[in-house]
Amino acid sequence: MTAIRRGLDGIVALLVAIVLLSMVLLSALQILLRNVFDTGLLWVDPLLRHFVLFIALLGGIVATGQKRHIQISLLERFVHGRARRIVGSLAAVLSVVICLAIAHAGLLLARDEISSGERALLGIPSWIVVLAIPAGFLAIAIRFANLIFLELAGEAPSGEELGDEFRAGPAS
Repeated sequence: MTAIRRGLDGIVALLVAIVLLSMVLLSALQILLRNVFDTGLLWVDPLLRHFVLFIALLGGIVATGQKRHIQISLLERFVHGRARRIVGSLAAVLSVVICLAIAHAGLLLARDEISSGERALLGIPSWIVVLAIPAGFLAIAIRFANLIFLELAGEAPSGEELGDEFRAGPAS
């Protein structure tokens, strides 16, 4: 199972790199075209806006897999050992439910986009772009579901390797 997870993590990391590199290159091209040639490509700006959505969802998938997502861990400060693992797993259960609700809402939005017949850019139906929302939140829900079991087994990543400078409390 770990090999499968590492493989999927590699695919997500590759997608992040491709989307991010595409954003940089397309932005640079658009700036060059506008400033040097007084022209531009009409489809680049909408595509970049869609890429922002994609990169945000991919970043959420990566962060959740490493337990570096935004979390309010007030209870985890006061409980230790098994109680801490239970609190972490209950938080993950709640997160799964919320992510599934958002994914469902994204599917409803995609259904509405299909019925509207709108086009996003370059003739691509807008519902295809909108499918990033339910797909992304479903992937995040799966990550949280995995985190439930990792928390209960005491094998969940701490998520504290980065971000300690943002924690409230006395400095050590």
